[in-house]
Amino acid sequence: MEIEAQELECKRCGTIKSINDFVPRKEVKGANSRKYAPYCRPCKREYDRLRYPQVRDKSVARAKRYYNNNLEKVSAQNRANLAKRRQHRKELLHKLKDNPCMDCGGKYPPYCMDWDHLYGKIFTIGEKLCNVSEAQLMAEIAKCELVCSNCYRIRTHNRKQGYLNQ
Repeated sequence: MEIEAQELECKRCGTIKSINDFVPRKEVKGANSRKYAPYCRPCKREYDRLRYPQVRDKSVARAKRYYNNNLEKVSAQNRANLAKRRQHRKELLHKLKDNPCMDCGGKYPPYCMDWDHLYGKIFTIGEKLCNVSEAQLMAEIAKCELVCSNCYRIRTHNRKQGYLNQ
């Protein structure tokens, strides 16, 4: 069987597949080296799944060694990732706050708008901005109404007055 240039044979299952089904190698060493992994993606996934329990301890030890030897680099990368995530979440909240107030109908800048929890508050949205998943953040926002700062203060005052008059 003739193999086209854009196809490779998997060394594990023996099927001929598109090169998109093979993982490209990071660096090619020597003239006879393959530019792609010898196994197709499904075979590689299965191979890794079966092999990992045997090499788990070595993998964990290698990761710990890397972390300890590159603490500054890892910390810098973690800070950079956190800054990116924080910026992304702030932009998301600003887009969500670009709506009119539920009470007065006024449209204000994002920093003048507040999330008013109606029920089941788990966390304050601004405080847990980067400490929860985006899905958890959106689930918490779904429990809220968007109101301007003045209407939020009025709502809070009315709630407290209701508790006092009971």
